[in-house]
Amino acid sequence: MTEGHTVDVDRAAQALSQISEEHGYSSFAEMSSVLAFAQTTSYQSDEDTRGQPEFWQYPVETLYDRTGDCEDSTILTAALLRRLGHGVVILLMPDHAAIGVAAPPGIQGDFVTWNGTRYFYAETTAEGWRIGDMPARYTSADAEVVPIPARSAELGGGLFDGDGDHGGR
Repeated sequence: MTEGHTVDVDRAAQALSQISEEHGYSSFAEMSSVLAFAQTTSYQSDEDTRGQPEFWQYPVETLYDRTGDCEDSTILTAALLRRLGHGVVILLMPDHAAIGVAAPPGIQGDFVTWNGTRYFYAETTAEGWRIGDMPARYTSADAEVVPIPARSAELGGGLFDGDGDHGGR
């Protein structure tokens, strides 16, 4: 790790960017592609993988292990999207973490508004969820919005602080 960056996470972001470029993906399609990649991470609790009730992995750890829980796949997704130039925040729900992505105008779905920007909910823990699709159990929950540090590799290890307002459709 050099100045908050890891070569492996940078390489993964570059590979995803190259795929988007080769296929002529829009910005939204690129974000959706990164989300689909992250959703292939195998879900396992921190108790099972680390023997601890809570452990927030760095993005490179999740990338290599290909396993983690909700905050781990969220942190990896945030790091990749941030490296690709997309606006992202972490959404902390009761007993859950997800990502919010700043999507282009016209996108429909569930979102939070933070600092005047709509961040659409993106579920990272299971395949098939699209940007803006929020599991029903979280639609009435208040989300704590956590801004992403300037260097996304700083994500992990519980280095979050921040607050936000919960919006809606």
